[in-house]
Amino acid sequence: MIPLLNSKKKLTDTDLINNFAKTKNPEFLGELYIRYHHLVYLGCQKYLKNKEESKDAVNDIFQNLIDTLRKQEIQNFKSWLYIVTKNHCLMKIRSKKEPLTIMDSISLEEQIMENPDFHHPNNESELKEEKLKNALSLLPHDQKKCLTMFYFANKSYKDIAHEIGYDLRQVKSHIQNGKRNLKNILSNNGNSHE
Repeated sequence: MIPLLNSKKKLTDTDLINNFAKTKNPEFLGELYIRYHHLVYLGCQKYLKNKEESKDAVNDIFQNLIDTLRKQEIQNFKSWLYIVTKNHCLMKIRSKKEPLTIMDSISLEEQIMENPDFHHPNNESELKEEKLKNALSLLPHDQKKCLTMFYFANKSYKDIAHEIGYDLRQVKSHIQNGKRNLKNILSNNGNSHE
C-alpha cells in the first residue's frame, strides 16, 4: 500500500524513491528535492564556483532524477546523490574545454611553487603549462597517458578504457594516482614521484 502524500515527510528516502517509481507521482520526488536541494547546491558551488551555474546544475540534476530513479535501484540516496552531483559538475567543467583543467585539482600555491633559481616567464599561463608538462613527463607511462586523455582530450573513463584496453577500475586508479603524483611532484619541485 502506498502511503498518503500528506505523510510523505515521515517516509524514508528509499520509500520516497520506491513510491515515485511505482506511481510516477512527482510529489515523492518533490520531497527528495526539499530534503536535499540545498546540499546539492552547496556541492555544485564547491566545484562550479558560480551561483547561477550552481542553481542551473541543481535543476538539471533533479530533472535527470526523474528518469534515473525509475531505472536504478539506489541503496543510500544521500551518498548516491553526492556522487551524481560531483560527476555532473566535473562533466560541466570538462565540457567548457578550458586549457589545463587538470590544474583545478591542484592548489594555486602548488601550481606556481617557486625556488630560488627560478625565473618567471612573462606569461603566467606559460609558466603553469611548462610546469605541468615537466611534471607530466615524470609520471609513470600509464598515469601520464590516462591523465592526458582524460583532461586534455576530454575522454571519459569508458572511452579511455576502450581505447587503451584497461578496465574502468584501472583507468580510475591511474587517474587518481597520477593526480596525487602530480601534486607531489609540483610541491616537491619534481623530486618525488611513484
